[in-house]
Amino acid sequence: MLPKNFEILPEDASLSDRVKLLKTWDDTELWYKKDDKFKRPKGIVNFKFYSNDCLFSQTSKGRLFAEVWRQCLDEYLREFTYMASCATLNFDIVVAPDNVELTWSGFNDSLPVFVVETINRIKAMKTADIKDIFEQKKEAML
Repeated sequence: MLPKNFEILPEDASLSDRVKLLKTWDDTELWYKKDDKFKRPKGIVNFKFYSNDCLFSQTSKGRLFAEVWRQCLDEYLREFTYMASCATLNFDIVVAPDNVELTWSGFNDSLPVFVVETINRIKAMKTADIKDIFEQKKEAML
């Protein structure tokens, strides 16, 4: 995950002036804004999704489920995100009342690999044995 390319793209006022909508799909939008102010080879990727699963935004039981899931995910990814942080890559997940937001940041050279690997690990959690993690988080909340 260590970056190898630290080049900075040339300034372009048309891309750094304001956020631009690059593409839309039926249920997705892709936005972009270039940073010409700080002149650093870093990027930020935000992914926000809305869901009714487990009624997490509508009931206290659903909110509790979402919070336990987030805590289990944080613990499940702990070693991976620690290695990433050593390469100046960061990942954060926030469970809001109506959505879940994933945010990645770091050097733009290694950011795409970090995003893909994080998503793959999140998907792998579905079949992983996380009973111990769940019991820890449940006990801490009780």
